[in-house]
Amino acid sequence: MAFYKMQQGQNEFLFQLADLQVREDFAVWDNTQKRFLRQIDGVVNMDDLKYMNKELFQQRYPNMRKVTQYLRDIVVTIDGTLTQYGFGFKKSANDQIVEEIRIRQSLGKDPLAYTYKYRKTGTGLATNHVVVVMQEVGKPQGVYNPYLQQQGFTPIPQQKPQEQPKMGLVVSSVVLTPQEQQILDLFNQDTQIYGEDLFIEIFNKTLSKYFNLMLMSDKIKRIYRECYQKQIPK
Repeated sequence: MAFYKMQQGQNEFLFQLADLQVREDFAVWDNTQKRFLRQIDGVVNMDDLKYMNKELFQQRYPNMRKVTQYLRDIVVTIDGTLTQYGFGFKKSANDQIVEEIRIRQSLGKDPLAYTYKYRKTGTGLATNHVVVVMQEVGKPQGVYNPYLQQQGFTPIPQQKPQEQPKMGLVVSSVVLTPQEQQILDLFNQDTQIYGEDLFIEIFNKTLSKYFNLMLMSDKIKRIYRECYQKQIPK
């Protein structure tokens, strides 16, 4: 995953959420080496350090500190291009994102359709991390993903849906994330026609490989039956 890095002197930026998923990431900051450590000699399970008493941790590792980030996929505008990155939010900022998502959903709104502002003020232990909702702009479209480019994976651009006849119109009830839509686009572009079982297997493998995500088979079945354009005739 490509991560968004704030430039020196930058203390805020606008972003949209690529999806609603969040992943907790624990590491130890080594103040001597000036880098994050996810493995330490003599420690088999890093979670042992995560839940270790604060005073005991400081006694054993005086030059280190525990750091927990909440990783989210975000979309920012880089030189006029909507670009997807990962970003590690502190707990206070992530709690605010969770609350803003809850508020939007309680109003019947899509949290992915809003821009948010992240702002960092102060230094050291006195640093404050704030996220506020800005305005409703619609879900991001045509997002560039540098991670996929690095892996040699070129997402197929979404095509505008063709107008369907009014009689017999079938509307899909499946709501797709941008990642799910990209994988579906690959299937619809492929010349091979996939059966349901093979579709489910390859869909999850591809989603896991490029986005580190997995879906329940029930949703993939719905995607196959309602969104896949090349089903084997029954």
